Amino acid sequence: MEIIYHSKALEEFEIQEFEIREKFSTVYELIIYGHSRNKKKFKKIKRTILFELRVKHLKLIYRGLGAYYKKNYFVNLVFFQKKSQKIPLRFIKLALKRYSDLN
Repeated sequence: MEIIYHSKALEEFEIQEFEIREKFSTVYELIIYGHSRNKKKFKKIKRTILFELRVKHLKLIYRGLGAYYKKNYFVNLVFFQKKSQKIPLRFIKLALKRYSDLN
């Protein structure tokens, strides 16, 4: 399994603090080594192809949305700071649009 980024998601990822990027890296290791059952950090979004990655840093919560692509890839599509209980629909739509751009 290889972790890849949509070009816009990579820009969003790189502007995050180093500690946040490191915490996302630990979630990627869970995905790569097949330990994606940790529901606190990696969860499928119902009725979509998307997965939510969760990271907490200094009492703030950060999210990434991604999806499995082809057989051996997990592609990161969107990164954002969570400000409400639900994932805003605009981020889900954006992630799905970026996923469709891959094909």
